[in-house]
Amino acid sequence: MLSLYQIMKNERDFRGALVGISGLSALGYLIHTFIPDTPLLIGLFFVLIGITVYGWMLFISQAIRIALLTTIYVLIFFLLQLMHLRHPLYTLLLLTFIISLEVIHRKR
Repeated sequence: MLSLYQIMKNERDFRGALVGISGLSALGYLIHTFIPDTPLLIGLFFVLIGITVYGWMLFISQAIRIALLTTIYVLIFFLLQLMHLRHPLYTLLLLTFIISLEVIHRKR
C-alpha cells in the first residue's frame, strides 16, 4: 500500500482522484435521493460505480489496464449481487477470470 509521501513523491495525476471523489458524491446523492426502482436508475448506479472505481484505481495504480480490469470486476460483482447470485463460488470464479485476463495481457 502506498503512503501519502510516496504518492506525493511520484507526482501523480490528480484527475483520477477528482473523478473518484466526484463519482462518490454523485453516487451518494443518487442513493440518498432516489429509490432504485427503474432500470434507468439502476443503470445510472452502475455507470457511477464504474466511473468512481475507474477514477480511484487510475489514481492509485497509474495503469489503465489495471484500472479497467478492476472496474470490470467490481461491475460484474455488483451485477451478480443484483441477480441474487451470492454464492462465494461466483466471486471466486470472477476473481480467477480477472486474474487470468491479467496474466494473458501481461505475457504480451
